[in-house]
Amino acid sequence: MKHRILLSTSRSLQQPGAWGQAVFRLRSEGHKIVATSGSELPDAWTDGPQPRVLPSNIRSLMPEGVIPSKEAIRDYSAYRGSAGYADTHGMLLLMMSRVDSTGTFRSLERELLARKLHLEIFTALAEAQPTLGIFDVTPHEALDFALLRVLEWRDIPVLMFQPSLVGPQVIARTSLTDLLPIALDSKVVSRYADVLAEVHRIADASIQRLVEGTGTPKMDNQKAKEASVGTLRSRLSALRFSLRRLRTPGRDVAFALTGHIGIPVTLRRAAELFLERSLRSSLRKTIQKLPSLDQAPTHRFALFALHYEPERSSIPEGYPFDSQLDAIVAVRNMLPDNVTLYVKEHFSQQAAALRGFVGRSPEFYDLLESLPGVTVLGTKTNTRELMRSAECVMTFTGKVGIEAALEGSRVLYLGQPWWGQMPGAHNFHNLNSYQDLLSAPIPSPREVQSWLEDQIRSALLPGVSSVTPERHSKRIAQLPAGFEAVEVEGIIAAVHAVMAQAEKSSQDT
Repeated sequence: MKHRILLSTSRSLQQPGAWGQAVFRLRSEGHKIVATSGSELPDAWTDGPQPRVLPSNIRSLMPEGVIPSKEAIRDYSAYRGSAGYADTHGMLLLMMSRVDSTGTFRSLERELLARKLHLEIFTALAEAQPTLGIFDVTPHEALDFALLRVLEWRDIPVLMFQPSLVGPQVIARTSLTDLLPIALDSKVVSRYADVLAEVHRIADASIQRLVEGTGTPKMDNQKAKEASVGTLRSRLSALRFSLRRLRTPGRDVAFALTGHIGIPVTLRRAAELFLERSLRSSLRKTIQKLPSLDQAPTHRFALFALHYEPERSSIPEGYPFDSQLDAIVAVRNMLPDNVTLYVKEHFSQQAAALRGFVGRSPEFYDLLESLPGVTVLGTKTNTRELMRSAECVMTFTGKVGIEAALEGSRVLYLGQPWWGQMPGAHNFHNLNSYQDLLSAPIPSPREVQSWLEDQIRSALLPGVSSVTPERHSKRIAQLPAGFEAVEVEGIIAAVHAVMAQAEKSSQDT
């Protein structure tokens, strides 16, 4: 069967880039790219009708007008009555906080934008008529997530690539909850043996750092930046940025002070800058007041490691949760009264160079502290010490789960991590009781590491998802020459696998 493909990727579709090569091969096989989102089309696409281009995200959609077709209006009306629409709608409103850098993106405009993006999606789908949707990463921006849910509602197969975060590798999924088992062809493995060996070496080194508790290169870079905050050079840089912002619009200008259309431009930019800095300062000061522990307590306790927000690994990969608050309430309800739940904040949440202030309210911690048996801990807490003594370490999908398992600790995950089948990892949603968790055997660290090494070589595909290889090499680890060539093979293998799965499903029905 020849497919009509909707492709969402922020990676370049030009050759010789990985996604450009993958698209060329898919088109040479007779498949058509009928719609794209997130990337400009190559100039060479002159044969046949051009794909329908969707806005790359809500930043590009917000200022645009939408002219919905009659078919789109009909389909959207039907979709609104579907069972999962309310949950999707609620998550979309949460995702829109990613662009609310001033705290002035009103709920009225969010509600309007939710309708606007759905009408844009249904209009595009009516024109393109895709039979397969492909996302280069787990859809975590509002427009892409809405697109995913609409494709699923229409029973159109989808494929996405979830980053492993332990190396330049990804795992293929056909939904937020379903993995796509796949391995590279033996001929591909042989042809790219040297490149794959280097990919595996990078991933193994990352796992070894987790074994030793020395963090990751990405976190090292971030902490180095934080160490420079407050220096004269950093203050001058901040001043230059502020002056530049008074002359040019910020990236979230369309979502700031919504509803106020008559404010002079200079005053508006000054207000945006002031509000952004105020929100950032409020969150940083609140987090800095949280108490930290150097040593593990002697009483019974469990440890919940918070994710940085806004981030893909919590929304939507925290599914079925869309809030870490709700997850903590659920965990606290499961724990016995005599087990304290320590909730440890993520270092990145208060980082000056990051946008954690759009993902976490300063009131978040007060609400957590009001829950009986819950204590919130600051970023200077000795996580490793608590991890070793905790009855259980909990996370949505974070690497802390791998780190805890390598320490010989019990691990409970509440979202959809790629490592869900790791020895010693337990799915919160499948757990009958906390006592069942305590009664389960704890695998040895060597058993856990052996499983991870096997996954690196047999289950994870070479890939860096929506991050460019150049950026990955600069921030995390230098990728080997020829990396994108073998990344193409992983993309094509996954696409062929999901096509085969879809064909088998249609034959079975």
